[in-house]
Amino acid sequence: MSKPDPRLILLVLCIGLFLFISSWSYLPLIDLPNHIARYHISTANSSALDEFYTYTFSTKANAAVDMLWLGIGRHLTDPVRFANICMAFYAANFLISVSVLSRVVHGGWSIWPLAAAIFVFNVNFLYGFQNYLFSVPFAFYFLAVWLYIQNYSALKKILILTVPAFVLFQMHILAFAIVLFAVFGYEVDRLLVAPASKRWTLFKTNIVAAVPLFLPCLHYLADRIGAPPNVYGSLTFYGSIVERFWMILSPLLVGFIKFDAVLVTIAFFLLVCFYSILVNAFISRQSKLRLAPHSRGPLLVFMILFFVMPRNLDGAAVISHRYPFVFFSLFFAFSSWSKLKKRQVVLYTTVFVSLFAYQVTVIAELFNRNQQEVTELQALFEDLLPGARVLSVRDSQLMAERRYAHAPGYLVVFADSYVPTLFQGTHGLSITPEWKNNATPVWGTIPSVMVFRPDIAIKPYVTASRHVYWSQWQDKFTHVLAMGQIPDENLKYVDIQCWRRVGDFTLYLTKAGAADPRFALGDEPGEGCETD
Repeated sequence: MSKPDPRLILLVLCIGLFLFISSWSYLPLIDLPNHIARYHISTANSSALDEFYTYTFSTKANAAVDMLWLGIGRHLTDPVRFANICMAFYAANFLISVSVLSRVVHGGWSIWPLAAAIFVFNVNFLYGFQNYLFSVPFAFYFLAVWLYIQNYSALKKILILTVPAFVLFQMHILAFAIVLFAVFGYEVDRLLVAPASKRWTLFKTNIVAAVPLFLPCLHYLADRIGAPPNVYGSLTFYGSIVERFWMILSPLLVGFIKFDAVLVTIAFFLLVCFYSILVNAFISRQSKLRLAPHSRGPLLVFMILFFVMPRNLDGAAVISHRYPFVFFSLFFAFSSWSKLKKRQVVLYTTVFVSLFAYQVTVIAELFNRNQQEVTELQALFEDLLPGARVLSVRDSQLMAERRYAHAPGYLVVFADSYVPTLFQGTHGLSITPEWKNNATPVWGTIPSVMVFRPDIAIKPYVTASRHVYWSQWQDKFTHVLAMGQIPDENLKYVDIQCWRRVGDFTLYLTKAGAADPRFALGDEPGEGCETD
């Protein structure tokens, strides 16, 4: 019986992933609504939005999908559909890039790198780090080219790699850093195993060949010198070591999905089997996983990063989560099996396919639930006139649902509304001076008690770390979007009027909104508000 062609399996997986992700109208990825809002603002001819936002495209090492939207996407489709297609493209391209890297390293196509499919839906995907994820496969391609032209002259390497290095750097600096870390580990390993008489020559050659990597770094340093303070602040902290080990369990997707004890228990068992397979593969005397020459270096570098990378770095959040799935992806690309028996193939395939099937199952449920809720949100704003200024709050029952943090970003697209929680700074988006004090580049939606219960003191660290952008909200904002059922006890402290209710979402009219003839309701209750 002939072995299945890895390229055929890769093609089927990629098509399946692309169609699965792109078939949904809205994706439950935490940051994605804010990115979609930015795409809309960058190309919308809306005087209502111009009052609140300014957009100036600039290459600030975080612009992969922005460049694609401005160059091509805006002419083909709407920003919501475009963002979804980009995430679907990432998923397929990720698997292809790992397989291509494996092909360059081992000289042939293999099924083993396709095991990286269990890291497609990684933490970064669920956080919606779109520019970063979109760029990661291109970092793998860059690394594959670096290895492929290893024996080329330094001059040829510079000519081949200089432009791609600058492009990758502008796509996303953390994806560019993947290349820096991997190349550093690989070349250091080459130096250590080289004969002593050849090390100096090899070192000089590598320094010259690495010029394409040095140039973006120098460009970044030159940009940072004298640059204004980061709007996200300069907060840097390590986090906890427990959080690092939680990342080992991240393929279970717990914390993002609707918890099902039976499913998660089964998946945990499968994950234990997965790690057991890897450990046994290195201690077994028969069937073994073998690493390609010099691949220990980059894998060791990313293993060290797993423990030392801070959670927040210079205001950028969740940095520690960016590289664990990169480590496993490189591991699948750099390793290969020897003397694998048929029954082991069947067992290992069952484990990986089952774990991937679990992920698709829980992700599909999450996608479906999110699509229903965002559709309700769209209906809530169906005929709201442009220019509404919307403050968003969550009830306690929804605070654990991370995907609600930036869901109000959709309102920019649905109704040309002002939302104070869009990303600023490196993304080219700014708030006009009049509204700068009523916006935040860091926070998402806040607990409803902060707005509706003035009798409850706000914790000091809130006002100390970031200004209270919702201050004077009755005069600054025309509407309040409440996600979840706000208790009547909390509503009696504020003078607001229910404008419309759809599902778990309620839009309230503030004092400023009631005074605006575009939004005033009069004495009649809003649609769906009769239960007030």
